[in-house]
Amino acid sequence: MDIKAAYATVRGPANWLFCIGIISFVPSGIAAVSTLIQFLFGRLEEVGMVFTVCIAASSFLIILGGQRMKRLESYRLCKAAAILAVIPLSTGCLYPFSLFAGIWALRVLKRKEIVAAFEAKQRELSNVMEKSKANPS
Repeated sequence: MDIKAAYATVRGPANWLFCIGIISFVPSGIAAVSTLIQFLFGRLEEVGMVFTVCIAASSFLIILGGQRMKRLESYRLCKAAAILAVIPLSTGCLYPFSLFAGIWALRVLKRKEIVAAFEAKQRELSNVMEKSKANPS
């Protein structure tokens, strides 16, 4: 499988992860900001604040994982985002959709040719970085 085919293969689950992350981040982000404000004014205990911020952070990681999966970057982050999508607390009422997206992404990320595409992209990026360090403009 070449890189173009790998891009085409990861596009679907990556888009699902990204969309689910965005949709779940909006309410959880608002709740996290509200909770932080309540915590700062002493109206809330630490447990509630930590829980809400963790949910918002997991939604944000799902967004990042979807973006990176589309570009075949950060294999570990992509896998972590797919695992977070499978956990019911991270996406709330979107859980049936996030479960589908997470399992789909994990199945795609498990394929040998996709892992090889991530590694090839990483080698390509490291070669570009080495050339830019060797020839500063």
